Amino acid sequence: AKKKYSFSNWKPPKKTVLLVRRPALTEAHVRMGFLSLPRKNPDYYELRIAETLLSGQFSSRLNNVIREKLQLTYSIDGSFNFGYTTGSFLVSSSTENKKVGLLIRETRKLLKDFVDLGVSEEELQLAKDYLVGSFPLGLQNIYSVASAYFYGLQAGLEKQFLDQYTTRIEAISREKLQYAVRKNFKLDEMITLVVGNAAEVEPMLKKEKISYVVREAQNYL
Repeated sequence: AKKKYSFSNWKPPKKTVLLVRRPALTEAHVRMGFLSLPRKNPDYYELRIAETLLSGQFSSRLNNVIREKLQLTYSIDGSFNFGYTTGSFLVSSSTENKKVGLLIRETRKLLKDFVDLGVSEEELQLAKDYLVGSFPLGLQNIYSVASAYFYGLQAGLEKQFLDQYTTRIEAISREKLQYAVRKNFKLDEMITLVVGNAAEVEPMLKKEKISYVVREAQNYL
């Protein structure tokens, strides 16, 4: 018999952290994200630039601020997943239990500033150069080309989409980028998940006045 899964426990109130209790863990694992668009959408190229500015380069905002300046983690990544029918944006990181509240607070602030304040022309050009320069590296053999082309056709893209990639990236202006970011970064719908030792994590969330609910790991196994 087929097993039916219910995901009601994954829907905490808005802006409320879902803390999954795992007492044996020595650090907290954090995921923050929201549902987004499929591959075939008019804002795809703007969102590729947006994720590059946030996380695609060593000089990206998440790395510069959360990792280097504030030293809240050894690694943090924020990226879009563009599926055939839907998509998602996910920030992934791990940190010491004593830093988890700060990590969540500062990441939320960084994302809000990214949406509200936009980016400079210099940042935009650096992201474009990175994407255009790295694009051929992902197509170095016939297998990677075939895979990318097949995926694009399955997603409903035009046959020339690979040839048009760099031209479309280079055509993005600050205004187009800002419009797409404000339209698609649904921070009010973002879910934050923390898996860790609740006894050590809860005081850190309370300290930063972050709302949370606690769930048991077996609810999701």
